[in-house]
Amino acid sequence: MESPSSIEAASPSLLNQLKTVVGPLRMIFWGGLLIVLDFRINGFDLLNDVLGMLLITWGVGKLSGFPVSARYRSLMLFVLVMALLSLVKSVIMQFDARAISRAISMLLLLISMLSLVAIVIFCGCMLEFCLKAGLGSAGNSWRTTRVLFIVIYLIPIGACYLILAASMLGGRPFDYNLGTWALLLIPIFFVPLIHLFISTSRMKRGASQASQPAPEILPPGSDGPPPSQPASSGEGRPPTA
Repeated sequence: MESPSSIEAASPSLLNQLKTVVGPLRMIFWGGLLIVLDFRINGFDLLNDVLGMLLITWGVGKLSGFPVSARYRSLMLFVLVMALLSLVKSVIMQFDARAISRAISMLLLLISMLSLVAIVIFCGCMLEFCLKAGLGSAGNSWRTTRVLFIVIYLIPIGACYLILAASMLGGRPFDYNLGTWALLLIPIFFVPLIHLFISTSRMKRGASQASQPAPEILPPGSDGPPPSQPASSGEGRPPTA
């Protein structure tokens, strides 16, 4: 639960814009889903990574324009740059990998590593967005989403990227085959994405609740507002001469 000092007073401008946040976040979710679901038939990618990165880049671009704070804008600018670079990388990866030079391969690997960091930063930005808007529950959800991306994506995949970079620099081939274990790992990679969807839904629900007028507080012992009394035609009038 958020401490009182960590939840700021709700910003009316952010509350008004919260409902427009849901659309871009949904695009990021579907884009990530397309990238994780990599199905190929005869070498043809049915769920193209380029389409997934287009959705993610569009969503990040929309979210980077919200006036949350100077820190938020700076971090989201980094996330947007990494999304654009990842989009370029996804286009390059559509070609034969053997035609890509070693220098380009190292550059693409660096983009992949920084993209993992950008995912974690993005979750932190959404956490700040919620706290600035006074949505403590949604903020806690985004904090959990960030932890899931760190544990399931950043640490294990980042370690694989570092090993691959070391092997490329040393001129040694690095090949790994998970076999049937890959089928068991696929559902695990869905967990952070599903929780991202949940955090988005909680932001939407919190925005709807915050936009509703507060109920009228009645004094103790009162069963309801006093009924309106019809004006009497004879009472309260001064006597006439």
